Amino acid sequence: MQQASQLLQQAATGQVVLAADVTKAVYSLAVGSGDGSAYEAVQKVYEQMSALQSLDPTDKDHALRALARASTAPLISRSLQYALSPAVRTQDVAKLLVDVAKQGGLGFNMTWEFIINHTDDILKKYGAGDVTYSFGRPLNKLARLFVDESLVERLKSLEQQQPGLLSPTFVEEANEARMLNADWLRLQGVDACAWLADAVATGGSSDSSTVGGNG
Repeated sequence: MQQASQLLQQAATGQVVLAADVTKAVYSLAVGSGDGSAYEAVQKVYEQMSALQSLDPTDKDHALRALARASTAPLISRSLQYALSPAVRTQDVAKLLVDVAKQGGLGFNMTWEFIINHTDDILKKYGAGDVTYSFGRPLNKLARLFVDESLVERLKSLEQQQPGLLSPTFVEEANEARMLNADWLRLQGVDACAWLADAVATGGSSDSSTVGGNG
């Protein structure tokens, strides 16, 4: 990650030119390192590419998705706030939020906290458009990641307060996934923890067996 940050800074100052096939990885690893200057460099790249419509949109997409790889609370917060800024197109708002949440853990929890606390800002960003289709539908990818019953209950309240923000079946799917995940943890959690502890202790090279498998 440190090397990626160095490459990014060198590219930003014109010392090196990143090959197309490594750009995505460099952006993502640099942001994931937690380096604030690397984050700002990628953000600047995104905004420069947005201003130059003739550039390959794939490069711009790589830069935006890299911002979702933020690994510290301050940078995650910046990415979430950035999603609702004028710099990010309406059609890319949900993409950025979903990518942050898909990192799991802190990113997942902060994303939902942000959505719950910024519903008015989200609706304002989308205007009179179909927010369920443009915003709610992309969030469906996150339903399978739920493990927290209290968060599902908060989303039930959100659904009542802001009907149409989420897809009609989202809360139901999130709750079903939460129960399935809870069942898996109850049945396999101890074995999984033991397997992970052994993998860490041995460097993951002792064998290739899978958790809960037949060996």
